[in-house]
Formats: sequence, structure tokens, C-alpha cells
Amino acid sequence: MKVTWGWLADWVDLPPTPEALAHALAMRGFPVASIEQRVSLDPAIIVGRVLEASPHPNADRLHLCVVDVGSAKLSIVCGASNVAAGQSVAVAQIGARLPDGTKLRKTKIRGVESEGMICSERELGLSQEAEGIWVLPGSPPLGSPVQELLGAGEAILDVEITSNRTDCMAVRGLAREIASIGRGALKPVPALRASGKAAVPRVTIEDAGCRRYMARVVENVRIAGSPDWLRQRLEATGSRSINNVVDVTNYVLRTHGQPIHAFDASKVGGKEIVVRRARAGEGLTLLDGRKVTLSPDVLVIADGSRPMALAGIMGGLDSGVTGQTSTVVLESAEFSPELTKAGSRTLGLDTDASQRFIQGVDPEGVSLALDETARLLAEVASGVVSKAVVDLWPRKEPPKRVRLRRRRLTRLLGMDVDPAAITNGLMSLEIRQTKPWHGEDESGEFEAPSFRKDLGIEEDLIEEVARVQGYDLIPSLVRSRGKTDFLDAQAPHLVKHIVQVLCGFGFDELLTNALVGDVPSEVLPAGGEDELWEIQNPKSRELKHLRPSLLPGLLQAAARNLRHGAHEVRLVEAGKIFQASPPPLGSERREIGLVLVGTPDPWVQPQADQDRYLELKGVVESCLEALGIDSRKSAPYHETCWASGAGAAIESGRTRLARLGQVAPKLAAAAGLERPAWAAVLDFTTIADAVPSRRRFQPLPKYPAVKRDLAVLVGRAVTHGEVEDTIRRSGGRLLEIVKLFDVFEGEQLGSDKKSLAYALEFRSHDRTLQDREVDEAVQNIVRALGSAVGATLRGGVESTAAGRP
Repeated sequence: MKVTWGWLADWVDLPPTPEALAHALAMRGFPVASIEQRVSLDPAIIVGRVLEASPHPNADRLHLCVVDVGSAKLSIVCGASNVAAGQSVAVAQIGARLPDGTKLRKTKIRGVESEGMICSERELGLSQEAEGIWVLPGSPPLGSPVQELLGAGEAILDVEITSNRTDCMAVRGLAREIASIGRGALKPVPALRASGKAAVPRVTIEDAGCRRYMARVVENVRIAGSPDWLRQRLEATGSRSINNVVDVTNYVLRTHGQPIHAFDASKVGGKEIVVRRARAGEGLTLLDGRKVTLSPDVLVIADGSRPMALAGIMGGLDSGVTGQTSTVVLESAEFSPELTKAGSRTLGLDTDASQRFIQGVDPEGVSLALDETARLLAEVASGVVSKAVVDLWPRKEPPKRVRLRRRRLTRLLGMDVDPAAITNGLMSLEIRQTKPWHGEDESGEFEAPSFRKDLGIEEDLIEEVARVQGYDLIPSLVRSRGKTDFLDAQAPHLVKHIVQVLCGFGFDELLTNALVGDVPSEVLPAGGEDELWEIQNPKSRELKHLRPSLLPGLLQAAARNLRHGAHEVRLVEAGKIFQASPPPLGSERREIGLVLVGTPDPWVQPQADQDRYLELKGVVESCLEALGIDSRKSAPYHETCWASGAGAAIESGRTRLARLGQVAPKLAAAAGLERPAWAAVLDFTTIADAVPSRRRFQPLPKYPAVKRDLAVLVGRAVTHGEVEDTIRRSGGRLLEIVKLFDVFEGEQLGSDKKSLAYALEFRSHDRTLQDREVDEAVQNIVRALGSAVGATLRGGVESTAAGRP
């Protein structure tokens, strides 16, 4: 959250410097990501007064201005439409350097020499306003540096707020936290002076989704631009200035954390406001111009005949404030987080207001924010605030009270804290003690303030005590614990090693978000959508689930790379996947995913096979071999994520180490891929268990290997795993390596046949093998293949003593 130094100073006494404040906030659990100092202008940018503004003799849209800067009268060519005689303006003299680094030089514009530049706020880096020149307020002294008008420039702090501390996502809430550090009391809200006599529309709440609703009228409002202080604060924190009424509601939202909506009073039909569910088929045109059709799942603010706004989400265009508005009805309310979330999802709308209501607003702060909005409208829009106010609070809930045991606190923090220090520390956070310390476990009861939605259990209070005492005072103690089922401490090193091995095969490591949107059916867990972990308060629909698989993220990244011109994409990611079972906490496990898609570089892999399965399988097997897992076999394996008949598993014993295959076309298309893709998923847990604790040194062989190529014809239903197992069983102790290097199917073989070609290596560790020994072993293999899988020899056995070319 971005906030200016002066904005915070309105509510609390601050430390001497922004750096000191940043340190204090960090010690309370609110690190400051950055401190940005406002722009510092060149002293050669000075105040001038426009004496004349006449049309340029050679251009219709330019003006030739005479500007008095005190020491001289300058002739300046200006293209702004709003320049006029008598204005005080910011003048960049020749030689001045603008904030963007541009150095001003004397130049001719359409044949007329310009001796400087009359600047806009955008050119000075003060705002995004670029409609015209900046007209300085008042009568500043001629020739004085413009920087003197701006002051030293206040700092902008970017504070990191954790998602549970919604109260500190507002300036006054953050100021309250700063005050608790020892900076005195929070400064009071300025008093509201209400003298108007306008009646407030009658308000009716028909649905329990509205917990509190307040309304107040402000008359004689003049719609105009906002004053500089208001506009600059909003723009400094990332908001665009619109007009004084809209800016005030945005300012109150950021100051108090309470969304405010303003209706044009003349457009409230029947002088009546009804908070109700939408009726099926009702329509509403929103402030951004979108037209939506409503359903009873949505809560609306209606007048006597039609919806005017989506409660807690967005206002309607027909009841909104325009340049002709003179009287506004201000709304401040508390809406159900659950109902607001449902309506926001149903309509696909995610707004600042809906996020606040989904996180929960302070019910006690509804009235304060309403009065502050009315007071500011009286100040910046010349409004007259009516005395009458509507306040309906049908669902007022009692404050939350939490029991705190001092013994429990001592056990969790590892330090003894005096009861008085606990009480005083919590009181500094406005957490009031309602029952004194008593009993053997020294328990007390504390009442959480209404703005602290995060305080609900004993551990929450203990954390607050730790923050007040100071995290740096908590002793660093190693507590003994029993053996758990967590992975060994070496697990991160093993993951890193596996990724490094795979990167050695040309893969690039990738990190994708563990939060995903809709999950393709091809990668859903066995239990379907019930097995998905759904986030309760997602930032968007694209971040609502914990991923159940690495594949969609890898495939989407591959598609992006191909769209940007890559010919081949080889990606690897190590990360966690999640399931909602077993309840209540679900489970997570670590996997390593690989994706291979595209066309390889012909210089690196000339005449490469278009089917990349064998290449990917070789990478996976080589990785397992590098980890010392020598005993393994492959077998057919099918999941919905693989194309039909194109999946396999690599196993060690009865444990599946990896699964791989061609990605199902539907899954690839959902990720944006328009070509075949191959993928593999390595199960880290089973691999970690299979990696030997010690690897024995294997000396380099003293004697050469004898190599044979063997091609056999088998039925199409016979799998490579069956053939490989038969070869290894029948090859005897001399058979060292079996590798499949070719699969061929064609009409010349018959419709029910395929050819599998294997490279075999034989070696003895104590002598050089003779051909007859190898030939005898090969014959045993051929006989075994014939009886086990019905294989016949194709083309004879080829001797490749020097290895296959």
C-alpha cells in the first residue's frame, strides 16, 4: 500500500525521518518495500506571469506569449489551449533540465524563436495531467523557483500489508499501528458541521446481506476539479483524479478503508432506497458503461422502481453523479462478505469496493467514514450537509472476546512476559481486557476491537503480544520434538540436483504460480473437483485454486515461448501440487515436470524424429541413472492427461518413479498449443526413497564391450516393456545394456505387426569376450522372445563392435 508522509502525519506524530518510520514498521511486521522521494525541480524552472497570449503568425494551434519572469520578459511559443494573459505559470528557462532529463535549448518553432517553455504538471513530473499548462494558484513571487512552492517534497512509502490485516490497508489504520509503537494517541477526526435541512430518502433493508446502512444528504454541491492537495495525494498513491465528489469518496476509502457511494439525489425515484435481492432478468448499466443482467444471487440498492447500484460492488450509470448534479445522497454500509463475493463472481466484477467488503469492513467505522465524506464535500465542493441521517443496523453483533492463558503464551513464545506488560501492550492496540488474570493457568479475557477482523483465537492474541514486545526479544531456542514424516533435510539439495541434471540435457528451469484458475479436466485428481483446494478470498478468478498438477502451467509457458518465435521449447519445473484429501488439511507433494515441444535445431539434431517420445524417455532414464537408480523398467500407463495409447510409466520394483507420454490433444489445446507436445512427471518422494544412500565406485571397464543390434517383429499389442524384460531375463550375466532405438510400423510388415530394434551390449569384467559367447547369448534371447511374446527375427543380428553409427 502506498501512502504519503503528510497523509500519515495528519493522523499521528511520526518519527523524524521516513527511514526511522520504515524501521519501526518493519519491527511490527509491516516491512516497507520502498521509500520514494517526490520530484525535485531544477532551480532554473521559475514562476512567471503571462502578459500577452496572441495567436502564432504561422500556426493555428500555437500561441505567442510574453511572459514576465521578474528579471526579464521572455517570448515563448506555447501550444496549450488554456494559456491566457494574467496567469501565473511555471517557466523552464533556457538551460533548465526537466525531470525526464531533457535540457531546454533555444529553438525556433514555426519560424519564431522561443526563449523558454511554459510547463504542464506532467512535464514537471507532478501528475499525469497533460490537458494544458499548470496554472499556479495564488500570486507567487515572479522569478522564484517553483520548487519553493512545492516544498521539499514529501516521501511516499510503499508498505507491505499482510492479507489478514485489512485494518492497516487504510491510512488511518496504519496510523493507529504507528501510534501504538509509542508515537502518542491517534489524532481525532475533524468535527462535522451539519446545518442543512434536506430530507434523507426513506431506507428499507429487505435482505440480511446488508448488516448496516447509513445515508446522508449534501446539498448545493459544485462539481469541479479537486484541489491540489487532494489530487496529488490520490495520484501519488496510484489513483486517477476524476472530480471533487468522486475523489472525496476515493480519498475516504483509502483513509478509512470504508467504501462510500454517492447518488444524484434527483435520480432516486420515489425518494426511497431499498436494499434487496435483484429480481431475475433485471438489468443495470454500470458506471463503466457495461450492461449486466441480474439474478437473485446479487444484492442491489434500488429506488422505488429499479436497481440503482450493485451493493458493495459498483454503482449504476443512471443514478450516478454528473456535472449537473447539485445534491448527492451518500451511502455508507456494511454488506455480507459472502454475498458480495458471490455477486462479484457471478458478474465477473472485481472492484476496490468489492475487495474491501469481501475482506470485511469495520461496522463501527461506517458512521465515521460517512461523516468524514460529508465534511470533505462541504470543504472541497462547497456543499451544505443536512442534519438528518439514516442509520439502520439490524444485525449488530456483540464484540469478540478471546481467552488468553499466560502459561500458553510463555510456552509458545519461549519467554516470560509480565501480566501487566501483556495488558498494557494489548491495550496499546485497543484490545481491552474484560476479565482479570485468574486461575492456575493465569487466564484473562480480552475484547477485540471491531476493526480487527483477524483476532479470533488465543494464538492471535499471543502474536500481538510478540509484536508489541518485539520479535527481536524472543529467544532463539531449539525445541526438541519427535520424529515426523517430513522429508529429509537433504530434500531441497536433491531437488536442485535433479533440476541441474535435467538442465544439462538442454531443459530450461521454470517457476510458475501455485495458484491457478479453472483446472482442465485432464489433470483433475481421481476424486474430481471435490479434490481441489479452493482459496476463500482469491485476488482474481485466475488465482482461485491450488494447482493439482504442474502440466498446465508448463504447457502454457511452452505455448507463450512458441508464440514469441521459439522453434523448440524444453522446460522443467520442480514444485508442489495439492489435493484437498485427506481432510481436514489435505495433502501436498513435490513433483518435477518436463515438457518437450517444437522442432529441434537441424544443426544439433539432423533428421530428428517428429515423435519425441523416445528422446524424452531417454532423458528421464538418464536422469534416474545419474541419481544411482539402476534397477528400473517401463510399462504402459494411461491417464487422461496422455494421448490414447501414448503414456508410459517408469517403475522400480512396484514403485512408480515417473510417468510420461504425448500430451492429450485437448489438454494441449487448452494451454494454447497447436502442435503435439510430450511431457513427463517425476514423483520426487518415490525417487528420493529409491536413491541409494551410498553409491559404490564403479571402476572403468578393462575389457571392451561387444555390441549387437537386434530387430524383431512382434504383434502391435506387445509392449516394449514386455520385450525388454524378456531380453534381460534371457541375456544372461554378460548382457549389460539394452536400449530401444527404433520402432517401425508399415504396410510391408502387415497391419498387425511392428518392428522393435534394440542395441545390446555384452561385457565380461575379467576377459575379452569371444564372438561365439555373444552369439550364443543372442540366440537364447531370440528363442526366449519367440516363446514369450511370439517375436520373430527381422533381418538377422548385426554386429556393431565399434558401436552403432
